[in-house]
Amino acid sequence: MIMERTDIPHRGYDPNALATISSRVRAALPLIGVTAVLAISGESLAAPDTASADCVTTQTADGVNHTSCQSSSSENCAITTQNGVTTNNCEPATAPKPPEAPSTAPPHSTDQPKPQPHEPHKPAHHPKPKPHHQPSNSTQRGTLDYYKDPLRDIHHLIGRRIDMGVDYSGYGNVHALGKGVVTVVKKGTSAFWRGEGGNVVVYRLTEGPAKGSNVFVSENCTPTVYRGEKVTTNTTVCYMHDHRPNIEMGWAQGGGSDKPAAWRVYTPAGNPDGSKTAYGVNFSRLMGLLGAPRGNTTPGHVSTNPNRTVGRIPRDFPRWLS
Repeated sequence: MIMERTDIPHRGYDPNALATISSRVRAALPLIGVTAVLAISGESLAAPDTASADCVTTQTADGVNHTSCQSSSSENCAITTQNGVTTNNCEPATAPKPPEAPSTAPPHSTDQPKPQPHEPHKPAHHPKPKPHHQPSNSTQRGTLDYYKDPLRDIHHLIGRRIDMGVDYSGYGNVHALGKGVVTVVKKGTSAFWRGEGGNVVVYRLTEGPAKGSNVFVSENCTPTVYRGEKVTTNTTVCYMHDHRPNIEMGWAQGGGSDKPAAWRVYTPAGNPDGSKTAYGVNFSRLMGLLGAPRGNTTPGHVSTNPNRTVGRIPRDFPRWLS
């Protein structure tokens, strides 16, 4: 559709301004998709036939050009030129951008994971097995709980040699080592001890680490107990006289015998009288643990060969720290 307007006054028109307006209108028409021909002062402008539209350009008395268009595909719009400045509201509106969907990814962290402290490798602890002959601390504590020094009341006490037991000199009451039962009492009648006066007392321990073991007290010690009597650490088993042969104490064979446990490895085995036996060393250590003098500690009163020990004690026999 072509419309030509000839009723617009032509007074005071500037041809150059009109040409400028025409070019700007020509550039704006394709944006709104219309077909129009504008005739201003005899000048016709044609837009591409891309849509159907009606446009009319007028100039007001104050020199303002006004173009109005109506299209089937758009709303009314206007292009206005005043003092060489053109305003165009016919450009298609820019569609708003859809809002961005919130990100579900976790925020990126620039922090690096802290390295875990390195634990130094600790080798597994394997305790060294204790030698069979080494007593435990519990055995030592048990010794002090059950046993007491049997020579604690002896005057002028001296520890002498180690042989089948331990020899001591002095005088006074000799007590039982611990709780037990008397199994042998002989007052000057022991065939085995007749060369040393024939006196002997044997009692069996009934408590403590050495439970079941037998203790003998012999030679120059007069018995004060009877067979079958129950004794404690406060019981006096014999009275010790301070002259030769003094007394000997140690482990006995038991079973009603008055012989020392070390007798078999002593002179019958060819060892000289006064030899140091394993049983004698064991008993000396126990006496030292309880507070009495150990054997072989007095110069001139030691074993025949102090550096040599004969025999051995059973594997299940109690041991004591020296």
